[in-house]
Amino acid sequence: MSTIKNVISIQLTPENHLTWRSQVLKVFRANGLEGYLDGTVTRPPRQTTNVSGAVTPNTLFATWMLIDQNLAAALFSTISAPLLPYVLNLDSCAEIWETIGKRL
Repeated sequence: MSTIKNVISIQLTPENHLTWRSQVLKVFRANGLEGYLDGTVTRPPRQTTNVSGAVTPNTLFATWMLIDQNLAAALFSTISAPLLPYVLNLDSCAEIWETIGKRL
């Protein structure tokens, strides 16, 4: 996904939302990552409790965060500067995707 700008030929603007959305969705689907956009790959808990009651970091959370934040950065690289303020403070790809869908 680090080369998403090479695949997505346009930056998101209010005028080209449907074209941009179609391109992004196809790239995410082709890479098995659509669930990060639509929220079906959910954020695991940050910590887990083992059978003895000890709280430990959840490695699934760390993996999810790594993938999600890389995808969010890739999405940001395809969004025009005037639209970035609407999504920069959001925490996940799914939130970015949903917000863009509602605003445009």
